[in-house]
This record gives sequence, structure tokens and C-alpha cells, in this order.
Amino acid sequence: QFRVIGSKPRLFVNELMAANDTTLRDPDGEAEDWIEIYNGDSVSIGLGSCYLSDNFSNARKWKFPDTTIAAGNFLLIWADEDSNQGPLHAMFKLSRDGERVGLYRGDSVSIALIDTVSFGYQQTDVSYGRMPDGGGWQIMPRATPGYSNVLTTVSGNTLTPNRFALEQ
Repeated sequence: QFRVIGSKPRLFVNELMAANDTTLRDPDGEAEDWIEIYNGDSVSIGLGSCYLSDNFSNARKWKFPDTTIAAGNFLLIWADEDSNQGPLHAMFKLSRDGERVGLYRGDSVSIALIDTVSFGYQQTDVSYGRMPDGGGWQIMPRATPGYSNVLTTVSGNTLTPNRFALEQ
């Protein structure tokens, strides 16, 4: 089942890292800025009409590839200005000094803002994310790129799950 075009999808800019040095490497082995998108909806959402931008006067700065994000899942975008490394490499970098990122949906005539985040100075290898997923913004105790930001407690210790999924 897919969301009807025209209705506002429950997509979120969920976590980002603007000063990645050792936390995560892209498939080419480079430590690049990254942005995580979360589908907080109960249905899969096609991203073919969606855009990501760090420039609000240019909302169509980077168009998502024709891909679908399943309900409750996450998609990692590399913000590295290196599109020749694959379709999930946006044509902008994040500023560690702070800026805004917007997630949009549109066509050739109109465009609408789905979600946005403004952030200040970012420390190296420290992510900024929503806790819980799709909730309020905070500096994250541990980066969770591509996975839920929700922390669990087991025997008094706080753990971040490596992966969480509901399967048949």
C-alpha cells in the first residue's frame, strides 16, 4: 500500500552529521556528511517526487532517486557533492557551523515543504537527531545512521540497538 499523491507524507529529516570524521564511511570508504530520512507513516512512500536542500531559495537542489522507503524505515543520504558515487549522494555538503535542511515534495509547477531542521555548530563525530524518531531534536548520545534513534535500557545500561525490525 502506498500513500496517495497530494497528501502530506509522514517523512522526517531524522538525524544528521555535519562533521563526520570517523563515525561512518560511505561505500567508497570516505567519511562524508550524512542525512537520515525516516518514514513515520504506516505505508510505504515513494520518494521520486521529493527533494532535499540546504538552500531554501532552491528547494529542488537535489532530487531523490526513484526509490521507495518502507513504513517505519530509514534512508541514509550522503551530503558530499559527489553524485558520481551513486544515486544517494546529494549535490551539497552540510556546514558544521550550522544551517537549515529542508525535505520537499513537488512537481515542475509547485513544491511544498514536508519537514525542515535548523541546526547550529556541530562537533566532529556527533550527530543531531530526533528523539524518539520523528520527535524533538537533540544532540545524540550515539549516532544511529540508518537505524532508530530510540535507546533501550537493559540491566541499567543504555544500549542502542544495531537494528530493529518487525518481520513475519
